[in-house]
Amino acid sequence: MRAARLAAEGKIEEALAIRKQTLQIEPDNAAAHLDTADLLARLERYEDAQIEVQVASRLNASGALLADYATILLSQGRAPFGVAVLTDLVREGRGGARVRFVFAHLLAATGKGDDARSHLAAALEAEERGRLDRPLLAEARERVVRAVDPVFVGLAGEQ
Repeated sequence: MRAARLAAEGKIEEALAIRKQTLQIEPDNAAAHLDTADLLARLERYEDAQIEVQVASRLNASGALLADYATILLSQGRAPFGVAVLTDLVREGRGGARVRFVFAHLLAATGKGDDARSHLAAALEAEERGRLDRPLLAEARERVVRAVDPVFVGLAGEQ
């Protein structure tokens, strides 16, 4: 909590130092790795941030935590970093329909309509195959639709 408070106060370097101490104690804490990635990105240390995201991805194989984090980034207007967070997960075929829905929305928010359309189609296909629990999929779809921009609405309507 102290790191979050410091970050909110704009004391990013101090928050990062605390988060790194947490990782020394809990190296398998995927959420702490994502928090660290976020702080590094805010300091424009993107390569270091991507390394932390990759560690979190390995620790959170289902991608649920990463999808939640990417959704937060989207709501903060940080869609490009959200795309970076989910890219490896999607490329590796992990995470199922929910991750694909979030990824499609992130791509649409960054102006990549064709890529967004492709990932939306993959999400719908995964849904049809039943790779994700129906209640979880409904929640993911609702979350995307609530936060949707006009580009994504058009993509969803064309399916």
